[in-house]
Amino acid sequence: MARLNSPASLGAPSTGVDRAVIAFGPWAHVALIGRIGSRKYAIDASFGPFECPSPVPLVHDEPFTDEWSVQCRVVLEPIPGYSDTEQKWWRVQSRDSADHPWMVVYCFTETEWLPVDFHMTFTALRRAAGAGSKAG
Repeated sequence: MARLNSPASLGAPSTGVDRAVIAFGPWAHVALIGRIGSRKYAIDASFGPFECPSPVPLVHDEPFTDEWSVQCRVVLEPIPGYSDTEQKWWRVQSRDSADHPWMVVYCFTETEWLPVDFHMTFTALRRAAGAGSKAG
């Protein structure tokens, strides 16, 4: 799971976005860590207007250009709002080209989830969706 940066969300406008704004929401985005050989990659499960559609090497500040000419990278840094300023998060960033600023798309830690964690999360989501659809 990951925390999405609100300006990079699907509801954000695709133009005129202040790429410097960082406003992380709750654990509400699905991102995976995959491994090929000894190298890890951040793999996004959805594609918003600012996200990286290709796996991003999980190496601090190693930019690459994907198939759609979007530049992506991850940086390992603290995120605003946490009292433990030494805790570091992977921040996935993208930009259209070298003359554009980087935009933080989402952040995550490398905490492994057990099957029970997924079960609890999806059970809560199903219950919340069911409660929202009932007429009052």
